[in-house]
Amino acid sequence: MEEKKDDLGIGLKIVSVIFPIVGAILYFVKKKDEPVAAKQACTMALIGFGIGIVLNIIVAIIGGAAAGAM
Repeated sequence: MEEKKDDLGIGLKIVSVIFPIVGAILYFVKKKDEPVAAKQACTMALIGFGIGIVLNIIVAIIGGAAAGAM
């Protein structure tokens, strides 16, 4: 099987989801020379950002419910 050389590696994809700022930086670094990898880094960063927002909302709801129960 032939692997695309413009593809962002799985490790960088995981790092971009966990730390969205890394994905944003990778996007700007790679956007001229490796546009496919840049788009993947940006997509992973946006996914990580969305996951972070959802988790913050869940924690706020649970925390509010716990504080109201006291």
